[in-house]
Amino acid sequence: MLLNRLRTAVDADHSQYLVADHDADISREFTTGGTGLIGPTGDAAVVYTGTAYGPVRLTVEAHDVPPALDPESWDEVVDVSFELPSARLAIRTLMSGPAATVDIASGGGAYWLRLHARGRDDARDDPKGENDEPIEEHLIVVWPADRIPGVPHAVVHKATDRVGAYHRHEETRRGGWTSSTAEFRTSPARWSVPDWVRWPDEPGVQVPVDQAVLRSARLDLTVTAVTVYRTGCLILLNVHARRSDLDLPGWKRFSDVAQHGFGFPGHSVRRPLHPDALRLSIAWPGQPPVISAKARDTDSQQPDGPTLVGCWHGATVMGDFVVADHRAWLWPRPPAHSLQLTVQWPALGVPPTTVTLDGGRIAAAY
Repeated sequence: MLLNRLRTAVDADHSQYLVADHDADISREFTTGGTGLIGPTGDAAVVYTGTAYGPVRLTVEAHDVPPALDPESWDEVVDVSFELPSARLAIRTLMSGPAATVDIASGGGAYWLRLHARGRDDARDDPKGENDEPIEEHLIVVWPADRIPGVPHAVVHKATDRVGAYHRHEETRRGGWTSSTAEFRTSPARWSVPDWVRWPDEPGVQVPVDQAVLRSARLDLTVTAVTVYRTGCLILLNVHARRSDLDLPGWKRFSDVAQHGFGFPGHSVRRPLHPDALRLSIAWPGQPPVISAKARDTDSQQPDGPTLVGCWHGATVMGDFVVADHRAWLWPRPPAHSLQLTVQWPALGVPPTTVTLDGGRIAAAY
């Protein structure tokens, strides 16, 4: 029987929100435990969303007996064992704290929590639909249950979206979970990225370049290397930004832009390139310029011609200095011709600047 229901919206932060006992200590590391959606961690767990920053429609229901399983209208359905000693289930965000609390009338103790999710893949590009309503929706159902020795801490009833496949792939690659913690009752979606979107998960051959694009009081841009793979090549761009004569607000904006690269502060990294963001283009004899873009990893349709996908790699902030690395994936591998690489960064005052890369060395490296 349904005892309590709450309908609300929770703002995802860094593609996550938390469910926990009201009195739980949540200062810990989380994974999905191999489920791709939520990790079984006792009295607190992280829920991984497709929405990076923004609203997720959420319903929480407390039952006194196990509810009927109905996975048809959902992309992901996972049961995890959960401890609720305070008999209060809290929904929290990583940065903003408590978002909602649901009283569990059955009292404190051991519970099962069933999380349903849909719309995670679509919400990666924009969290809201045409009517400004959240695209992603979750349903959490909680009911009391004793822990039974030998029963897995998580049961995956359905696992079909690419967000979950990505998390399972990454946790397996890092060795971050043990398969015995979860039982799969479905064939989970597998994570794979088309060749024109990302470089393969295999060793490449690095060709040193060290080609300066710009040297100024505030900014150094250098093409440091090209890593060559069987399917394409990865162009590595290093950024050194300095405060120089900028006031503090000006430096904060300058450094934020330098760190984001192909993205842009306040602009979703899944959307097309911001007009002021870092842009690259590359051309060779017989090939018009190929311009950097933000390809969707769900794009399974092979493009008609070469693609250049801009990717953020990492940044280090040290007071009045920023060091950042950005990458661009060129698919397929170009021919052994002279390559004209043009770099432009409107927000940092970098005009279109062209450098020449030795296509012969790149082609011969692999």
